[in-house]
Amino acid sequence: MPSDPGTNEVMDAEAEEEHPELGSRRGAYRPQHRGPAAYVRLMLALIPFAGLAYLLTLLLGALLGRGGATPAQVVGGLALLVPFAVRAQWYRRHARVEFRLYERGLAAIAADGSETVYRWASATVFTNGAHHYKLCNPEGKLITLGAADRRPMLGGERIRGVRTRTVIRGAQLPREEEWGPAIVQGVRSAQPPSAVVERVLGGAEVAFGHFVLSQAGLAVRRRHGRDDFTAWEDIDSFDATDDGGLLISSRGSDFPTLFMGRQYQVPDLDVFLGAVGSLRASGPRPVTVPAAGVRADQDADSEVSEQLAW
Repeated sequence: MPSDPGTNEVMDAEAEEEHPELGSRRGAYRPQHRGPAAYVRLMLALIPFAGLAYLLTLLLGALLGRGGATPAQVVGGLALLVPFAVRAQWYRRHARVEFRLYERGLAAIAADGSETVYRWASATVFTNGAHHYKLCNPEGKLITLGAADRRPMLGGERIRGVRTRTVIRGAQLPREEEWGPAIVQGVRSAQPPSAVVERVLGGAEVAFGHFVLSQAGLAVRRRHGRDDFTAWEDIDSFDATDDGGLLISSRGSDFPTLFMGRQYQVPDLDVFLGAVGSLRASGPRPVTVPAAGVRADQDADSEVSEQLAW
């Protein structure tokens, strides 16, 4: 049924009063309520685990000379009921969260009613090829969400170099084809690759996770040993795969012939890919190539973002 234009105008007015800095509201999304079938599937999925716990307890009792099926039944029952209760509680709790999409940002309402705002101009988004998203604002408040038809994203909330607090974990939302591209495009529009390229060509070093962009080329930070480096003109290919991978091939002597990474390790991946494409296309520059192994974050005056890693 089409919505009443008058109702939409009222909702837009209320949204502007709530968050005038975010502009007009584009939509609201809630996780789907799970019916009895979801709980039946959960129970069936846990039965093999409970059966294994039962058999192992029987075997352990036989080895220790303590016969009887009662301990095994208790352990098997706990192995079935405890995970079921935890996941069922998670289902109910996450059915109460809500995400409100705006022109210039997103508002996330947690199950306890608290609200966290993510402005496209300052938020950091992590994505991969499996329709999972992670958003973090400058205060370190973090949410993870994904498509309703995908497995929930549980874990992976840590961002290296940033103290974070997860406010919503593993939300599964319908209509990912609407809100997913809106998040990615919103961040890209507010933090365009052209701005990154301008900073790099102006002499700054810009970090995207363990990747560092500079006038000379692309560096990859290593926890141990020498950092990898390749000049822009030596990069043969730079591709993001559908399964969440990141492939880089280079002719540079200080860079692996084929580097494989994960998209989740790169903040603002779409911005990063756009900036890399522009810097590669602009050709070599008359600058001194930094020695491989010199970390890009040693210059305190460089405009390098915090290292972020999934």
